[in-house]
Amino acid sequence: MMAWWAGGLERESRGLGSFQWTWRRFDRSDLVRASQSRAFWSGRPGWAIAELRESTLYVSWMVTSEDDADSMVLALVDVASRAGVETLDVRAPQIDWLVRALRRHGCEIHPMTVHALSL
Repeated sequence: MMAWWAGGLERESRGLGSFQWTWRRFDRSDLVRASQSRAFWSGRPGWAIAELRESTLYVSWMVTSEDDADSMVLALVDVASRAGVETLDVRAPQIDWLVRALRRHGCEIHPMTVHALSL
């Protein structure tokens, strides 16, 4: 859990995760649900919550570092390829090193803005 709040992706996202078309604060129960539904993927470069739906692998959360970003993107591409899906959809903060890694591996970048207000 510490890696979740300590890294650049986590700080930049302010704890918000993309769950289909809704955004909300990510919490421990999301990890439990992901592992129970086989949507939790982990390896040396980091971990991700990535759900297979129809012809797309949706990555709603990932933890990696600048040094491991290329390896993490390749790992996600490998998961998608092995699953036989047509599209990899990564919802992540727009951080230069992550954008570069995604572009290096052929991803198209479509920026979006999420406005949040803590109540």
